[in-house]
Amino acid sequence: TTTTTTTTTTTTTTTTASTTTTTTLSSDYYIAVSGSYLGTKTGCIVGLGYSRDQTEYCKAKTTSLGATCCNSAGTGSRPDCLRTDQESAVAHCEGEGLTLCTLAQLKAGAGEATGCAMDDELVWSDETCTP
Repeated sequence: TTTTTTTTTTTTTTTTASTTTTTTLSSDYYIAVSGSYLGTKTGCIVGLGYSRDQTEYCKAKTTSLGATCCNSAGTGSRPDCLRTDQESAVAHCEGEGLTLCTLAQLKAGAGEATGCAMDDELVWSDETCTP
């Protein structure tokens, strides 16, 4: 007599999908524009760096860019030729009794041709953006 024993093994694998969501706050990004956005005062040549570039760039606030500070009349300057992150730019301007220039002020030519070789570089505005 022959006896046959069959063993069946069942393996069940349960896979749970995991989703990681990263939320980027708009206050982590700010608009930066050319230091010569308007382009009427600068001697910089179009195509040299960001000279006379009328593009709005959404940059992480930790990026090191130029600081253009404005007085209450909207006149811009670049005290100490500072290139720094956005929050430090705000603090620097406030320490000078000024504010970081608004996007509208920069577009109107605030700070253009005021030195520090920033006319062909990007400078911070005070306006947030979403990348």
